[in-house]
Amino acid sequence: MKRNTASWRHFVISTCLLVAVGCVWADDDAEEALEQSMTAEIESEDEDEAFERAEHDIENSLEEQFEGAEELEDELEERLERMFEARSHGDDDFITQGIEDHIHQLWQLEEMLDESGFPALPEQTIALLTEQELNDAKASGADIIATEVMTELGGILVTFGDSRVVPPKDSDSNHLYGLDGTTTPSSISTPVPTLAKMMGISAPISLPVKIGLMDSHIQEDHPCLTGVHINQAAYYPPEATNDDAHGTAMASIFAGRADCAAPGILAQAELDNAVVFARTDHGLVVATAADLVAGLNWLLAQQVNVINLSLSGPPNRVLEEALNRVHDRGVVIVASAGNDGPAAFPRYPAAYSSVVAVTAIDAALNIYSRACQGDHIAFSAPGVGVRVADASTGREQTMDGTSVAAVFVATALALEQSDGANKVERMEVQAKDLGARGKDTVFGYGLPQLRAASN
Repeated sequence: MKRNTASWRHFVISTCLLVAVGCVWADDDAEEALEQSMTAEIESEDEDEAFERAEHDIENSLEEQFEGAEELEDELEERLERMFEARSHGDDDFITQGIEDHIHQLWQLEEMLDESGFPALPEQTIALLTEQELNDAKASGADIIATEVMTELGGILVTFGDSRVVPPKDSDSNHLYGLDGTTTPSSISTPVPTLAKMMGISAPISLPVKIGLMDSHIQEDHPCLTGVHINQAAYYPPEATNDDAHGTAMASIFAGRADCAAPGILAQAELDNAVVFARTDHGLVVATAADLVAGLNWLLAQQVNVINLSLSGPPNRVLEEALNRVHDRGVVIVASAGNDGPAAFPRYPAAYSSVVAVTAIDAALNIYSRACQGDHIAFSAPGVGVRVADASTGREQTMDGTSVAAVFVATALALEQSDGANKVERMEVQAKDLGARGKDTVFGYGLPQLRAASN
């Protein structure tokens, strides 16, 4: 169904601004009042005039109520403008449907935030402190719930509770993160070795490769993973329970046996998995920022050179600092860009400068419709209709998402013979350019091409 461009554009911009900013800063009363004001104006004025006045009111209201939100607003409007430009040159119904889908995702996110307390655990703050800073916090009367020495990261991970004493300035909320893979009923299910050929990789590779990851638990006795060297350590609350689905699927891309239903790339892989994702008593499979920091500390102790993070969520100062320290040790960190759509704000940790952000494409080199976009995107890799191990059946399933794509790039980087940052720089030069010429916000540098990646 066709829509009037002015009214439709007004609806999208106003709705996305309300939802996106509302999830971060706005209170429900301000958001409701703004919506009611816009609705009254639209009913009483011409569409074009209503659009101009409503957009003006949105900007004024945001400036008055949310100091410091200008960059957030500008970024969203720029993204939406690009989408509408594409709409004027492309398939009208297709792009309109994509915008509708994204708005639906935003409203779903807001509903989830209201119902489950996302994106952070209530009344919990974390910080990575020195011993002196911890002593100062104790002396100030801070409510300290837990402390854990992070030997490899060089600091003490401290969790603060509800207190009248303000936590240290470098602290942040104990945010929650989700996994970026989605199982899909699809008639197209492509084996991993077939997709790996797109990157110049002839699987299975018999070279010994050691890779770290933070994910859910891996089902080590799955027929595709029997005999694979898997080392796991749990970093989630004791009241949570293992969930094998995502971790098992990712492990099969790395190292699924060649004779199983979901073969992978590496025949002699060692996988070190920090199990940070588990199922809560509310049925959610999530990890906290504190869990991720503890998992990174453990992975450094395992002496891995590449870490895969098929996960995403909000920015967090403590997690960022931990990632910077991992990066400074010469470890390459790969993360999925997120599956919240092209108009979504950047997801973390992929958007941090210390991390290699990966988006997903299909076998025809088309971008995955749900992939996040932005200047931080580094590479594109297969992530649509990928055959992976199914922990629930012991067989295979089909999965989409930037989670899947990140594993392909992490594997390629682990096989790259250069050291540290040189691995990434070399891959940037060798990548097959996709989309706009050069690095772009959709495909990054493009599809990595690994030289001599075979037996």
